[in-house]
Parts: sequence; structure tokens; C-alpha cells
Amino acid sequence: MSEPLFWTSERMPIPAVTAEQMREVDRIAVEDFGLGILQMMENAGRNLAGNVMEMMSGSFGEVTVLAGAGGNGGGGLCAARHLHNRGYKVNLVLDREPSALGDAAANQLRILQAAGLQAVAPSGAEEAIRRADLVVDALIGYSLRGAPRGRAAELIELSNEHARQVLSLDVPSGL
Repeated sequence: MSEPLFWTSERMPIPAVTAEQMREVDRIAVEDFGLGILQMMENAGRNLAGNVMEMMSGSFGEVTVLAGAGGNGGGGLCAARHLHNRGYKVNLVLDREPSALGDAAANQLRILQAAGLQAVAPSGAEEAIRRADLVVDALIGYSLRGAPRGRAAELIELSNEHARQVLSLDVPSGL
């Protein structure tokens, strides 16, 4: 792993890893420790929701989750569920049609829909980003190849222009 490049608020070092190193971490988690993708996604989403609550200092504001089709998007959708269950107003913005989500992300979306949350229509994305006290960026994971395109690129631009604060899962899309 690389030298620590990130620090917690308590000044604890967090190692930075390359995409290749993260793929290896995921492989080890699955093959050597027997973790499944949904279990890893649940852990990521729960911890992401905890980070959101910490950033919002316990206030029950409005959160907009930008979600992609893969595991990163699924983690964001899982975080949305945890936040919704705790009383936060959550807006879901997908970077594609629900039918185009990967299996794990689609599973998370079905759970959210059963809980009464629906994705914001594409035309409502800008307003959902503007209104949010915090935007969760779960658009892109470490498997990105090239510059973001299409709807994901549009959502990144809207977030860069209008979001008050952004918390990214995995890779900050707007950089």
C-alpha cells in the first residue's frame, strides 16, 4: 500500500491505495475471507451513512444520493436506506434508468422502493442537488476507465456547481 495520504479528524493516518490495490483488497475479502458483495456493500453503506450523520452534526437535514450502476452506487443506495430509516429526507438520483443497474445496485434499489423511496426524475436532479444539505457521491468506483460520460458527467457538473458539501464513497467524481 502507498504511504498514508489522508488523515482522520483525530489525526489517524489512512493509507491511500491505487485502483489495482483496491481490486486486490476486494479479491482477498471475497476469496480468502468469504465475504459476499452484498455484505461488503452493506458495510460500506452503513459506514457511509454514519459519516453523513457525523458531517451533519446530528441535524436531520436533506441528503441527495447520486448513485451509479455498480457496487459504488449500491453502497450509496444502501446508505440512503440507513439515512431514511433514521429520519433523514433522502433524494435518490440515478445516473441511468433503474433497469440498467447492476445486480447488487438493483437489489439495493428494490429495498429502497419497498421502503417507499423512489428515484428523482432526471429533470429534478438539479433541484435535489441545490436543496440538499449534503450530497453523497456514489457515482463512480475504482474501475472507471477514462473520463465520466453521459448522465454521470452531467450529475458531476451539477454537483460541482450547486452542492453545498459533498461526501464521496470511494472515488470523488468531481475531481
